[in-house]
Amino acid sequence: MNRGTGNKRISDGIIYGIIACVVIAGIVFGLYTFNQSDKTATPKLIVADSTNVVDSSKTKVPEEFLHQDSVPSRLPIEWDGDNGPWIAYRIIGNTDDLVDRDLKFGDKVWVDDEQSKEAYKVVLARPDVERNSQSTFRLNADLLIEEYRFDKYRMNFSLAPFTTLPSGVKKILMDDQYSDGNSYSLTQNEARSKSSVAFGDFDEDGIQDVAVIVDNNEKQISRLLIFCSNKVTHQPYIAFAENYADKMRIRSFREKAKIYLNTSEFVPAPRDGVILTADDVVLAIVYDTESQKFKTYFQE
Repeated sequence: MNRGTGNKRISDGIIYGIIACVVIAGIVFGLYTFNQSDKTATPKLIVADSTNVVDSSKTKVPEEFLHQDSVPSRLPIEWDGDNGPWIAYRIIGNTDDLVDRDLKFGDKVWVDDEQSKEAYKVVLARPDVERNSQSTFRLNADLLIEEYRFDKYRMNFSLAPFTTLPSGVKKILMDDQYSDGNSYSLTQNEARSKSSVAFGDFDEDGIQDVAVIVDNNEKQISRLLIFCSNKVTHQPYIAFAENYADKMRIRSFREKAKIYLNTSEFVPAPRDGVILTADDVVLAIVYDTESQKFKTYFQE
């Protein structure tokens, strides 16, 4: 064998070996890079107050939720067209917890109905960019309503005095189980709305109550509803209802305010109450602890 030919074969073998090593290294690096990117492709949704972890690849959030004008600081999350268990709800309450989360009446949120309970809903929180996570939190179920039911709430409670009504009171008003046979509704006149709601501790149990006037515009009559709350559950209920053959206006007064209580002189009110006025009448309504009912007193 010619020595030059042998040297050429050895040189070619070395070159081919180097090329093979480069190719193998490239394949290994590509597989490693793909594996690492796959690990960070689907961040986890952490459920508040729970050890359960939900794979976000199955529960991604619609783009429309992440770009609401009302909550501009929400950040985009990839949306693949399958919203899994997430269902659109609307906020119908006004509480400090909602304010702290920059949520207000009418805002859309996404709820995981599969993990929610009767008392609370599991709601998607804002993504945490630094931690690359999308956490959830719990909200009282009374603060939320399914989006398809929200139009009636927006129509009835859009005026400022009504947006502040407790969400449980809003639900009772929407259920319309308080009617006496006439059809009543909250006024949609802004000026009148300011004299249609009053707040106070009317039954003196330490929980704020609310009184609401609803109208029948066809007959030009009103109905007063006083909502108190169960001290254990804090759920509202109708504690007093009365009809009036005129459009009434309402305001509240505080304990020890001077009113007439079946006397010819002003006396300190024993607790918070409401004053109703019309063109030719002024009435005070106060809860009587002895008889355990609300009583009406004419004011001169």
